[in-house]
Amino acid sequence: MFGTRFIERRPPWPDPNDMLYTFECSRDYNPAPHLEEIKAPLYAVNSADDQVNPPELGILEREIKRVRRGRYILIPISDQTRGHGTHSLPAVWGSHLAELLKESEPENAAPIAYRVRVETTKRRICDGSPPRSRTSRRGSLLPAGRKRLL
Repeated sequence: MFGTRFIERRPPWPDPNDMLYTFECSRDYNPAPHLEEIKAPLYAVNSADDQVNPPELGILEREIKRVRRGRYILIPISDQTRGHGTHSLPAVWGSHLAELLKESEPENAAPIAYRVRVETTKRRICDGSPPRSRTSRRGSLLPAGRKRLL
């Protein structure tokens, strides 16, 4: 049964102390004193349903004005957003990243003929077979017969 296999193969739940440590580490993080020093283009992307950095507070919208080449992007709530977890969903914000990378290209960049394409991910087919390594868990959770390109 799929549910039983899912429970057996899931990674262990995080230790609560690890979660407390994670939150404590960022509790007093404050980039505000150095915002005017940022010279590169900066896109501050947030989703409207983010419960950790709620847009209703207006902090990001106010502070991005201090970044010379800064831009605030608020992604509306949709069936694709997942609150604060939206930061892990490039399908939602990937177009903004592409735009930022294009804007960030140096004016004196090498002509396209001289540029090298570097493949940063390996494409493989997940067919529902057991994972080959610890990092390939996702494919093992697909129903039999389903394939997905990663």
